[in-house]
Amino acid sequence: MDSRIKNYALLLLYLCLFLSACFPSKNLLKDKEKAKGELTLERDSSYNVSDKKVNVLLKELTKQNAKYTWVVAKGRAQYAANNQEFNFSLQLRQEKDKLSWLSLKKASIEGARIKVTPDSLQFINYQENEYTIVPFSYLNTQYNLPFTFEQFQTLFLGAPLIHEAINWEKVVYEKAQKYYLQGQYHQAQLEIILQQENNFMQEQILSIGNFSTHIAYGNYTYIAAINMHIPLQIELTFLERGQAPVVLFIHYNEISFQAPNNVRFEIPEHYKFVEMPRF
Repeated sequence: MDSRIKNYALLLLYLCLFLSACFPSKNLLKDKEKAKGELTLERDSSYNVSDKKVNVLLKELTKQNAKYTWVVAKGRAQYAANNQEFNFSLQLRQEKDKLSWLSLKKASIEGARIKVTPDSLQFINYQENEYTIVPFSYLNTQYNLPFTFEQFQTLFLGAPLIHEAINWEKVVYEKAQKYYLQGQYHQAQLEIILQQENNFMQEQILSIGNFSTHIAYGNYTYIAAINMHIPLQIELTFLERGQAPVVLFIHYNEISFQAPNNVRFEIPEHYKFVEMPRF
């Protein structure tokens, strides 16, 4: 298994596990429980499209990288794993290429703050009076993971995670009114699904062996300030064959592209430092 791909997903999983330590959980509703194992895409039949159409679709993907200076969003989120779930409110303040700041609350009580810059990853757990700080380069030195700050920021705005040259194998037209772009990234398989009607990205899937990461997008809304559509719903699902899935669902109810009044991140002096876990 390509350790870089697996550890990339594990890093995102760590962020989810960090959230679970900040809030109490409850039993997951049975009707929301997903089956163990890998998610598979059901297809009836597919047809190859022309090389010209392939180029058009690839250009559409590049357009989904939002051009902005600041984004400020509020919404709600849900984390589910091991038959438990918890819900919390989320605030995001993000300065492109410089800063990502998140505040997580439960019943108006702040449980955690996260600050990510090109230089560092910082976590404050207000429930346990703990904090973690590591350099962003830690991802490469400790996890052998070529994960960039730009990729982290794309998680919250629905852009393609991988911008490197992809060895695209084929593009197919699906009867379910979707385009499927399938390619290779290192030892992993990458699949991006676009809606045929508007070329919006509906899902991207990164999988290798028994491990896969699915990111689904929905409720696209036009934002005049940046002249593009942004998904207000994002669902991240982490799967390993034979294991229960880990799911993080985000639903924005407010989003703007104006600079915030402040971005406060202060670690109380009496908080205990804890190391970032290794996988």
